[in-house]
Amino acid sequence: MTRALTALAIAVVIATVVVTAIVTGYTPDSFVSAPWAYSHGGRPVLTRTWVGSFVTPAGRRGALLLDLHRATGYRGVAPVSRIHGWATFTGIARTCGVSDWPAEDIGGSANRSGSRLTIGFEGPGVAPRGWYFDVMSGSWSGDTIRAAATLEQRAGPTSTVGGPDRDTRDSTRVVLVPGSEADYAARCREISGR
Repeated sequence: MTRALTALAIAVVIATVVVTAIVTGYTPDSFVSAPWAYSHGGRPVLTRTWVGSFVTPAGRRGALLLDLHRATGYRGVAPVSRIHGWATFTGIARTCGVSDWPAEDIGGSANRSGSRLTIGFEGPGVAPRGWYFDVMSGSWSGDTIRAAATLEQRAGPTSTVGGPDRDTRDSTRVVLVPGSEADYAARCREISGR
């Protein structure tokens, strides 16, 4: 009889832990793979809207908006990067000052702490002439993303990466902070002088 009661007690404890985790939002993903996507206890999160300004190595000024979301996969299972095995995120990027393209899809991954992250910019297939971010690498800590990326020069269906222009060869550094569309628009107005 005591074995049956012990087994029942263990089952009740496990069920209580599982139900509490579901109700409070604490999931294995929030502890193991992507704690940066969950704001337990008021912690800052990586998955939000970020805004920053930059100056390229050749002196071009621009602003960048990243709107990041935790990636979801088949049947709600959160995917991991095939490159690093890190948890993944998706989103939208907008830039002004260097291109006229309104927005592009992005995908990326971050290690468990967010201290290392990579963002790939999809870019338009046939692009208006301009400069576009290619791949960005950096780190996240609280309310700051610090990253660097090379730009690719696009015109129609062609692009140039690593060419003679300093912006395709050297990294552009950007610091992003939490922001909004309005913050991004204000930075763009400042850059354009309007």
